[in-house]
Amino acid sequence: MYNFFSGIVQFWKDTWNTNKVLFLVEAASTLMGMTASAMMNFGAEDPEMMAILILYGVSAIGLAYTSYIRKTPWLVVLMSFYTMMSFVGIFKLLF
Repeated sequence: MYNFFSGIVQFWKDTWNTNKVLFLVEAASTLMGMTASAMMNFGAEDPEMMAILILYGVSAIGLAYTSYIRKTPWLVVLMSFYTMMSFVGIFKLLF
């Protein structure tokens, strides 16, 4: 069990040491996505969709960028899809 947790700690250290800027962008983008998810769930009766879509969009853009730099192609595809869907949602709200 110690090796498992030690491996997780080492993973976070390696990710931080590999590229601190990417690590911070990933952390901020993940936090924005989690915030959007919480806003949608806790305000499920009448969610503030514009704020949620903007948070999801910015989150997806950040994670698509960092995934591209880290060379994780399927995550780039997924985050690019989320980005496009956020823009579609924003467009539908505005027009």
